[in-house]
Amino acid sequence: MDYTENTMMDYAENTTSLFTDLEEDPFNPYEYEMSTQEKNYHFVIEYLATTIHMLLCVAILLASSLFFYAFCKFKNLQTRTNYILLHFYICITTSSVLFTIILILEMIIVVFSNHRGIMVLMVLTFGFVNASLVLALLLAQDWILSASNTRFAQKCQDCYKWMIGSVYLLILSHFIFFFIGSHHDEAAAMSAGSCCLVYLINGIVLIVFNVIRYKKTFSEESKQILYALNVASVYYLMSLPPLCFVLLGIVVPLQTGNSYDFIAIMACITYFLEFISFSAPVVIVYLLPRWDKNFKMAFDQVFKSAIRKYQQVDNNLEV
Repeated sequence: MDYTENTMMDYAENTTSLFTDLEEDPFNPYEYEMSTQEKNYHFVIEYLATTIHMLLCVAILLASSLFFYAFCKFKNLQTRTNYILLHFYICITTSSVLFTIILILEMIIVVFSNHRGIMVLMVLTFGFVNASLVLALLLAQDWILSASNTRFAQKCQDCYKWMIGSVYLLILSHFIFFFIGSHHDEAAAMSAGSCCLVYLINGIVLIVFNVIRYKKTFSEESKQILYALNVASVYYLMSLPPLCFVLLGIVVPLQTGNSYDFIAIMACITYFLEFISFSAPVVIVYLLPRWDKNFKMAFDQVFKSAIRKYQQVDNNLEV
């Protein structure tokens, strides 16, 4: 056996050992084979997460319905700030429902094996999340413009309808880039990246506005719509944990001995943090009556009228 044959045999052995190590690599999603127990654990985690998301989605729809009903019924709520708040609620409610649908489809991916359909829903979800971030920024901007009584501020307030229209064009742009591009995964990644960029800008602006809020004394009229800044801040803070954790998972190298336990812990923490941001609409509806007397009167009247109708029906049944 000459030198060339020995070299080829050594190369074949090294190549075989290389692919053997690759198959045992738990962090390679294309080669790693999970055991039956690990698959069962993953299924239980996904099932519980989907169930909790569906329950939260029902709560979000109920809270949003209450907000929409109060907004449409009471004329004292139909202001410029609340008009922006209404579209903000439409976007965050739609993104929450779409995210729940994506989770359900991922649960039945064996039956519904349409990867393109899920990617379309994902891009649409990112579009509505991006729109809700921009509308939260418009809410905070509306407060600061109302606080400063200048001509430039009044001109900016007059074109708020055009700003809201541009937000929906932003959602449409996500669709256009998705269908024009040949790589749908890259389009979804670009949509997620744009959300992170808008989120970063949103955070910087909200920090500046909150510093101005506590450093400067404003009139009583500007304090009446202070809830606009509060809503934007609450939505930002509740969306901060999952974003930080995702960035942490990207930055920190996944080097650990027990791979499955690490992945399971990461999944549980991710789901828990998603629940925090997912329940933001319910929390905002709960806090709105505390921040604004008009919302308090509207919600009280809605509940009192419902209780009054229930008591009338109950009394008629007793008679």
